[in-house]
Amino acid sequence: MAVYDNAIAAGFWSKVPRETVDKLFATGAPADVPAGLIVPVDSAYGKVAVIMAGFMRMFAKAKSGRQLTVSYAREGDTIGLTSALSGLCQTGLQAMSAAKLWVLDGEAIRACALEDARLGLALAEEASRRTYDVVEELAENVFGTVKQRVARHLLDLVIPDPSVGGGLVAQISQQELANAVGTVREVISRVLHQFRNEGVVRATQGGVEVLDATRLYDQSQVMD
Repeated sequence: MAVYDNAIAAGFWSKVPRETVDKLFATGAPADVPAGLIVPVDSAYGKVAVIMAGFMRMFAKAKSGRQLTVSYAREGDTIGLTSALSGLCQTGLQAMSAAKLWVLDGEAIRACALEDARLGLALAEEASRRTYDVVEELAENVFGTVKQRVARHLLDLVIPDPSVGGGLVAQISQQELANAVGTVREVISRVLHQFRNEGVVRATQGGVEVLDATRLYDQSQVMD
């Protein structure tokens, strides 16, 4: 079995005939990305990466240095399609954990899509889905309070953590959470203090443990 089998099964590539996928992926190569690394925009231009393992985030950055997370990507997700197919995109990319990628050339994807319309359709559907995700994220950030945005990001990030008996933990620092929602660390500290007083979360060595996901979800809701 190919090393990228699980990622293909988890993402939109599963809609594409396997012979087409294998032909395209044979032109690419694996890459390891350490946790915390911010990938320079110029070095990523024209490249598309399929996440085989790990967790990434895409973010916008203001001249002041403040950041705002645009979207997250996990195993099976494909990043860089917009830049590779439509031109240079200034969205930043950071590894939230150590990640394994399969890196493809944008031109190779274009050539393969011209040969197989099923790949072209799958790419169009993925681009449409990503557009809806960004619109939803924008609405949440425009209409939502900081508390609602923090709740939503924590829910996006949680994974089972054996160190707390399998409880749900968002492995993120207060500064990283501030970057994710476009605010400052002091504001995040106050919001997390409110959540702790409500019995919804608690601090752990690895991040923030969610004690009551249902209540946190209720507090994350902005739009009907």
